[in-house]
Amino acid sequence: MKPATYILDPEAEVFRIYRRELVDGTPGNPVWFCDGLKQVCRFDLTGEPGTCYVSSSPDGAFIEVFQRIGGRGVPYTEVEKRSLARLSVAGEQKALVDLNVNANLGIMGIDAQLVHETAEGYPRSREFAQQAFGEGLQGVRWNSLRDLTGSRVNFALFSRVSGEDEDKILNIEETEPIPDWLASDIAAEFGVTVLRSPALYPIRDVSTVIS
Repeated sequence: MKPATYILDPEAEVFRIYRRELVDGTPGNPVWFCDGLKQVCRFDLTGEPGTCYVSSSPDGAFIEVFQRIGGRGVPYTEVEKRSLARLSVAGEQKALVDLNVNANLGIMGIDAQLVHETAEGYPRSREFAQQAFGEGLQGVRWNSLRDLTGSRVNFALFSRVSGEDEDKILNIEETEPIPDWLASDIAAEFGVTVLRSPALYPIRDVSTVIS
């Protein structure tokens, strides 16, 4: 049985936060398809293909990047190193496996454990992505596990080639430094104080803040 899919229409807007400069000094790219070799992300494919991770909103993209960082918090300098990209879907419609549909439970091994997987290396999610890609599906749609409201949706988009967007699956509409309003809104929503460098921001145990 085929799973229910979500159709991502051409020209649909999605968002991604990326490093302007990588650790080796090379420029970052607004659209990058991970191959799971240097750093394993949830729905990375194995071999030549790659996966690009985008969100339905700028705030969704923000929490996917910065809520991953543990410890006392995120240095504001890390926010300043990154830019926000507004992208649009190029070409034809993209059929994505929808993990937000109850009817998909039991199909292709989809269950609550897969939907909420946080295990190191994401073994089940990566196996699932490989199966979906092999069956001609073009990605995965799921609610952010970092957002209890369920309003922020993520997309993992598959490409035949990893690296930069060689197949033009996504168009780059605009890039800009992460705006202050975005950082402030997330800080307010998640109940932390907006702190500037050298303090830590925005994910922080507020009990450690010295007034």
